[in-house]
Amino acid sequence: MSARPLYRMPYDGKHVPHLVIEVNQRCNIRCTACYKHKDGETKPLETVLGEIDLALQRRDLRAITLAGGEPTLHPDLPAIIKYIDSRGVQAQMLTNGYKLSDDLLGRLHEAGLKELFLHIDSFQDRPDLRRGRGEKELNDLREQIAKRVVANGIHCSLVLTLYRATLNDLPGVVRFTLTNPYITRLLVTCYTDFDRIGREFRGGDILGTLHGPGARRPLAMSGDSLAEEAVTSREVEALLRKELGMAPFGYVASSHNLTEPRWLFYYSLAQHQPGKPTRLLHIAPTFDRAVRLVYGLARLRGNPYSFADVLSQRQSLTIALVNALVSASPSTVRETMAFLAGMLRKGSSIQHKSFTFQQGPNLTADGAIEYCRDCPDATIRDGVLVPVCLVDVVRPKAAQAS
Repeated sequence: MSARPLYRMPYDGKHVPHLVIEVNQRCNIRCTACYKHKDGETKPLETVLGEIDLALQRRDLRAITLAGGEPTLHPDLPAIIKYIDSRGVQAQMLTNGYKLSDDLLGRLHEAGLKELFLHIDSFQDRPDLRRGRGEKELNDLREQIAKRVVANGIHCSLVLTLYRATLNDLPGVVRFTLTNPYITRLLVTCYTDFDRIGREFRGGDILGTLHGPGARRPLAMSGDSLAEEAVTSREVEALLRKELGMAPFGYVASSHNLTEPRWLFYYSLAQHQPGKPTRLLHIAPTFDRAVRLVYGLARLRGNPYSFADVLSQRQSLTIALVNALVSASPSTVRETMAFLAGMLRKGSSIQHKSFTFQQGPNLTADGAIEYCRDCPDATIRDGVLVPVCLVDVVRPKAAQAS
């Protein structure tokens, strides 16, 4: 990994600022690597609100992401978002974007939706893209929908699943995110063979709950296992360093090894000028010093940690200056000041860009599951916290006995 040690994000126990709430198990497209059961279930509104209340008891949340299935198929989606917003938590949503009409986006914005994560990638079977399409067509559709999202007052980010077959496409998607003014951030999940995990898991503790062996039930994509497509965060880090000169500043550790990264965090700034190429400033790896300070103050004051916050231009400028100062590096200071000088040009704007890469779970030699420590993407199932990627794979022993 990096020569400079990465900052281990201080997410632990109750001090984890994010959680996922699944509102349904219905979907209107098919993804090859999907680990979700498509049994057609739509949770009643009162069930979803109860899970939100439980989540707020378990964690000091800054943000809740709504997922499915496909959450835009839930008839009470605006009411769910409004409830999250009323609890002082940022409402986010993960969607394939197929149903995002201006009418729906307007209602979601009015309800309080802050950010939408748009999932469009190569291994999806969707009616708005032809088979055999390339990255240009994927990016064209991403931008088309992102423009509509932003025009309705909602921030738009991207989500994709990374396979070994698409690993070499990753630098292009990162460049697209960096240079596109409609996209705020990119979240990448590395492909995992959930079929094998479900078959061979021998049982054990996951996020403080004992789970029994074997899958909850046969997985929806059984028979589609692509074990050879698995990708690790270490491979992502090496590729981005080589191709784009980008380095992470922080990580979420493995449940089994505090020095082993499962999530990687990157941070950059993009400067947009009329008629000119986008100028970039990659903040990491010294950005961890500023993050340590911000997170330390939040914990001292008893506030939730920041998570996926969308920054204003003023905040982005402050980030650049603070990073330059704490870096104690003359070259970083010079590079930062040269970058910020471009803001003196008429029509210039600055936008923060963040990148998160998630490595999925895996089986250990003794049949346990290694996952992300205190998983920031946990959800509620059977009244307990479970990593969202494992919620249809494992089952608490207490639930098995009932």
